[in-house]
Amino acid sequence: MHEEKENSGNVLSLGNEKPVSESPKIENTAPQPVDDWRRMPVIINWQEKSRLILEINRSATKVRFRIVPFTNIEEGETFNRSIFRDMLEKCRITYGIDNKVVEEMFSEVPLSLPYNTPVIIAVGKEAVNGIDGVVKELFPRVNKPRLEERADGTIDFKNLHVVNNIEKGTVICEITHPIQGTAGTSVYGTNIRPVPARNPMIPRGENVDLVEVDEDHSKLVAAIDGNLVFKNERFCVESVFTVAGNVDISTGNIEFTGNVVVKGDVYEGFSIKTDRDVTVYGTVEGASIFAGGNINLIHGINGMNKGVLESKGNITAKFLENCTVRAGGDIIADDIINCNIETDQNITLSGHGALIGGRIMAFGSIDVKTIGSRSNTPTHISLGITPHMLHERENLRSQYKQALAEYESLTRDVIFLSQEK
Repeated sequence: MHEEKENSGNVLSLGNEKPVSESPKIENTAPQPVDDWRRMPVIINWQEKSRLILEINRSATKVRFRIVPFTNIEEGETFNRSIFRDMLEKCRITYGIDNKVVEEMFSEVPLSLPYNTPVIIAVGKEAVNGIDGVVKELFPRVNKPRLEERADGTIDFKNLHVVNNIEKGTVICEITHPIQGTAGTSVYGTNIRPVPARNPMIPRGENVDLVEVDEDHSKLVAAIDGNLVFKNERFCVESVFTVAGNVDISTGNIEFTGNVVVKGDVYEGFSIKTDRDVTVYGTVEGASIFAGGNINLIHGINGMNKGVLESKGNITAKFLENCTVRAGGDIIADDIINCNIETDQNITLSGHGALIGGRIMAFGSIDVKTIGSRSNTPTHISLGITPHMLHERENLRSQYKQALAEYESLTRDVIFLSQEK
């Protein structure tokens, strides 16, 4: 229990606290617990000062008091409404005073006084702190390899899904804007500033658009088709997927919507699929490459009789050996050895210009220096026609036969009905 000391004038200090001479500065704080109270020095002209305990909470939005009764209450109560109002005025408590409580408390003195009972006499307005903005990321920042289980229960170690393909317009992040708080009012009538809401850091990178949804929400969307990556604390969509080394067990098969660049080799049994161009600086060994654009092999391919190059555009390589090649555009190489080649355009061989073995079909022209070899390796060449044209011709023949059979059947039905009238 604090020791009571009477100071000069009519000021009562409880314990080591200093008297209040002016309204205290209200700090910007979060809402405090209900029991977070501290005693106030009481400035009052009352001979029984030691009987009044006045407390205020930390945010200065609530004031309560407690009256200690006489040892012998029959001697008479000197505490009255005037003294109480004087106390509030001198303590500068002006806002949120509950006048109804004051009137009821002094309606029948001393019986109506709440002895030894904490009574809240003034309530201010708590500041409502702002709510920070939030960014909800819909994709992981790190694309970890994922293994798939085949239908027979075995694990496919070649499809690791190292590319995070994303389509244009796909939502990457959902953003909630900050909500600013509202100011409060202390029991001294002063403003209490709320904690301001902070804007979130928006991780917008290259090829990512910021789209406003409404006044409270926005979103990040992919501006192009590509590979979603997180670098330098931002989401970016890359139009080119680059493999710094080889396409092997460390990368698995590559499936991407944009351009693919491989700095090393493409090992046997692996594949690359893309809607655009593929460039390989190393050698392709018994692998498969499918491109919606062009295929450019800086060295070439040894398909080991199972490699496949398929492109809707042009195919360029140093050499093509023991593989199957299908192109919608031109095929340009130095040498072609024991390959099955199909192209809707032309075949051009420079350098040695040797075309040896295999089956070659080109709708356009074939420009080479040497065809066949002294070892009499069979080399089959067809010009002016392609496999899909042959397939289309066979389909048309089949459809013609089916239509002819239906016509003959309908003719017989017409003759029969005509005879029967």
